[in-house]
Amino acid sequence: MNQFQKSTKQEWLDKVKTDLKGKAIEELYWDLNPDLLISPFSDISDLQYSGVVQRNQSDNSWFSIEPIWLTDDLHQGNAQIMRALEGGMNGLRMHVTEELTADQFSILLKDVYLEMLYLDFELGSKVDLTQFVDHLEQYTGSKGYTLKQLNLSLYSPQALENQKSAFHDSNIRMYTVNGLRYYKGKSEVSQELGNILFETNQLIENAVQSEINRIYSSLHFKLAVDDCYFLNIAAIRALKHLIRQLFTAYEYSPDADPFISAVFTTEATVDDINYNRIKVSSAALSAVIAGADTVQIFNPNMESTEPEEFRRKICRNVFHLLTRESYMDRVIDPATGSYYIESLTNQVAEAAWTYFQNKWSV
Repeated sequence: MNQFQKSTKQEWLDKVKTDLKGKAIEELYWDLNPDLLISPFSDISDLQYSGVVQRNQSDNSWFSIEPIWLTDDLHQGNAQIMRALEGGMNGLRMHVTEELTADQFSILLKDVYLEMLYLDFELGSKVDLTQFVDHLEQYTGSKGYTLKQLNLSLYSPQALENQKSAFHDSNIRMYTVNGLRYYKGKSEVSQELGNILFETNQLIENAVQSEINRIYSSLHFKLAVDDCYFLNIAAIRALKHLIRQLFTAYEYSPDADPFISAVFTTEATVDDINYNRIKVSSAALSAVIAGADTVQIFNPNMESTEPEEFRRKICRNVFHLLTRESYMDRVIDPATGSYYIESLTNQVAEAAWTYFQNKWSV
């Protein structure tokens, strides 16, 4: 059987130039910012980060997150949790503004099988971190669990030193790097990732070598996703590579990817309800393809005339479509081998690393 003759990238570019009939190929570049000019043409030479994902699981499953804003009525909070779980969610992000005792946890988490879920607690400034963890540990102990057996993340605005002393021998992801606050749109994605790197570096630069492993396993990154499909994929994949590269610089080589939560940002929404549904669906798909560990697309701040519970149901259905109809949970790193995504990931990663180095050296 005759083989197709191999062509170099330059030969392909020359052919493209001919087909454009005098129009410069540079006019087709995606101009994100001065550091990111994305060519529409890529080939196998751009597969620098092929196989960038290093997940410690045999599939591409993720936790579908539903956020819960707790009020004084914990029975109502439990009802909202049960609706989310009955609707197919397997992850909860609970925003806590007041102290919770072990007895109050028993009300909030009644009939919830904790070992089957991912739980992320975001604590307000009034919540004492140490007491919160102690009360949670008391409650889980009464149910026959230890904190080590659960899949937990926790964010508190309290000082890092307090966080270190509060977690005893648990495996809670206690170092949350909230990249949502760095989001400024697609044109500043390299600065966004660079700032996440800078904050992460501040966590580890003064640590002794024996602590590096513990810090890595305790890290939790939150990254904004919007309606920019390919850039979402590249940003998440680039962050995975960059965090591993940062820890390698401290002589620690991670054997798995960092834990990343993708959260849809309302800054990408418009007035059209149906258009927003398309946007959140695209964002969810891109985050899943990129290998995010958790994905949250519901946000009550999105403008809508529809009841909140209906909007929550629509978001749950998006995840059902991604798993039960599209089977996006079955293939590890479905983006691997895409010349365009690999090239975009490469350029985003390099620009972010340069931004981080410049900021760090100041």
